[in-house]
Amino acid sequence: MKALASDFDGTFYFMKKNDPIKKCDIEAVKEFQDQGNLFGFCTGRPLYGILDYLNNETSADFYITNNGATIFDKDFNLIFEKTIPKDITDALISYGVEHNYEVDFHMDGKFIAYKETTTFITDFVYSLDEIQGKVHSITYNALTEENADALASHVNHLFHGKVNAFRNKEFVD
Repeated sequence: MKALASDFDGTFYFMKKNDPIKKCDIEAVKEFQDQGNLFGFCTGRPLYGILDYLNNETSADFYITNNGATIFDKDFNLIFEKTIPKDITDALISYGVEHNYEVDFHMDGKFIAYKETTTFITDFVYSLDEIQGKVHSITYNALTEENADALASHVNHLFHGKVNAFRNKEFVD
C-alpha cells in the first residue's frame, strides 16, 4: 500500500480554467485507490474550502488542511487539531492590521476577515473581542512574493516557537 498526498490549488484544482479539475486526474486518483492505495489532499485551505469544488467526483482517504492544523479521515471525522491560542491570535491579527495587511483567518469552520478588507470573504469581525472560537490559521495578503518572504521571516522571528509562518505566493499563512 502506498499513500499519496496532493496539494489542491494549482496541482489538482485550477481556479481560472474552464475545467478546473481534469477528468484524467480524477480517473488517475480512482485507479490509484482501486489498487489499494490511499489518496489525500494536503492544503492550506480549510476542509470546507475544497469540498465544494470536488463535486463528489473525487473522494479522498484523508484531508490534511489548514497547513496541517487539522486532519480529517475520509468520512470527515477530525483526527488531529492544533489551534492558535487567543493571545497569539490577537497579537498576530493586531500586527497585520498595524502594518496594513489584509488579515483573514479560519475559525470554527468559517473563513473570516478582520474588517471588510477583502472582496471574496463575507464574514467579518471588527474587534479582537469577537474572536472567541478555535482559530486554525491566519493569513496576511502581502501583495507580492518578495513582501511575503520578508513578512514570513519577520513573523517567524517575532513569534519564534509559537507559530510558523510560510509564504504561499503573495500570502503568508
